[in-house]
Amino acid sequence: RVGHQITPSQLTSWLKTWPWIIILDGLDEVPDASTRSTLLERISDFMDDVAQSNADAFVVATTRAQGYEGDLAMLEPAEFKLDDLEPSRALKYSRQLVDTRFPEDEYSSDSPELH
Repeated sequence: RVGHQITPSQLTSWLKTWPWIIILDGLDEVPDASTRSTLLERISDFMDDVAQSNADAFVVATTRAQGYEGDLAMLEPAEFKLDDLEPSRALKYSRQLVDTRFPEDEYSSDSPELH
């Protein structure tokens, strides 16, 4: 989409030059075992490149735990588990989010339709 090819050496140069944040969202949505295995190999290869380049990279990976028992160890993860929310608390948070993101929207959380 950038209009020209980016070479591996360019990426390596950028990795060494600038800090990176890499977001791997929804790893649990890779259902096929062989595809998941290949994905984990590629992530591991990339993390090796990060280490060899002494790069400043922060990785955020989101997944459900099933299917990845210890497979993400190469990321040296700090694990956070989300608590289940009671429906009333979930609605409160979602209303706050909508009001913050869309303050001018005619359907604010004050609308009777949302109560």
